[in-house]
Amino acid sequence: MDERQQHLTAAAEAMRTWIHKQRAMWSEGYPQNLLRQGQPQLAAASAVAIVSPSVFNAASETAAADPWSQQESGPSWWQGIADRFGSMLQGTSTFVQTSWRMLAGIAVIVMVVGAVRFAWPGVKDKMSSNLATGREAVKTQTQALSQKVAGNRPPVTTTKVSGAAKGTGQLQVESSPTGARVLIDGKDRGVTPLTVDGLASGSHKVVVRGDDGSVQRTVSIAAGELLQLSESIYSGWLHVAAPFEIQISEGRRSIRLDDSNQVLLAPGPHDVRFENRTFGLREVRHLEIRPGETTAVSLELPVSHLTVTSSEPATVAIDGQPVGETPLTEHAVPVGTRDVTVTSASGQVRHQTITMKVQPAQIEVDFSKP
Repeated sequence: MDERQQHLTAAAEAMRTWIHKQRAMWSEGYPQNLLRQGQPQLAAASAVAIVSPSVFNAASETAAADPWSQQESGPSWWQGIADRFGSMLQGTSTFVQTSWRMLAGIAVIVMVVGAVRFAWPGVKDKMSSNLATGREAVKTQTQALSQKVAGNRPPVTTTKVSGAAKGTGQLQVESSPTGARVLIDGKDRGVTPLTVDGLASGSHKVVVRGDDGSVQRTVSIAAGELLQLSESIYSGWLHVAAPFEIQISEGRRSIRLDDSNQVLLAPGPHDVRFENRTFGLREVRHLEIRPGETTAVSLELPVSHLTVTSSEPATVAIDGQPVGETPLTEHAVPVGTRDVTVTSASGQVRHQTITMKVQPAQIEVDFSKP
């Protein structure tokens, strides 16, 4: 039994003891005029016990499984309380009866809400932990499957054939799943499984294109030989490393990386756009995603250029580091927020914070103005 269960059991025991005491007090007989007067303290003390018989009947169904409820004879204990208070309310005003039942209902609601609030943090933590564990398990299984399939990819094999035209060879293409379209040097040759005759010896570009993406290979055909090519079409990983925030998209589709800065993409060519609007960065890279493999992209902090001029000779420091004297022309500065300090020969100092973007920037300092 954990700590929360111990607290809930203790609270239940305290409630049981209190109800027994109230029952004993009412058994001795309270003056009926107290009920009619509807004293607040009496109503508050009895609120938890005064509920409709149907509530006690429902609760009695679980009493047998509860050790602390066995001190009474099962349902008769609950029914006894209900019957006693039902008879005591007879003859009182409708207002008193309604008030007591409302107080009882409020007390029950408060108890239920308190129990839920007490137990909810543990339940919430458990749910969050299970969700994270499940997400990590799915990711691990996906990566393991990709590595397994990639490692088991059949190699390109060749065999001798007879009857081929001089200086030509054959290409046999299979795919998983089957029915993928085969393009050789840009020309559509049919769907897998497929055997193509009369290919000139030498290098050929082969594209196997299915519904889930495409795989591209360059193969070498030898005269008088059959080259067998087998490809599986399934997703590959894109891993992106960048020292700044980046937005990734392809066409109109946004691409979101996971916690490991990776994302699964369909195999084949992709024109991926990398952007940072704050720095004015926009770059498109042509990537080839291969099944089960990881394509890594590393983005470095771009360099911009800053020009500083002043009304009189001065020294320039960027982020506290001296970089030269004015006029400072086309000085290379990494993009980002930079603190520029310009100090004149007479000791006047001008500070300026500037966000360096990819596009060059310029600062003009006039020491004649305050």
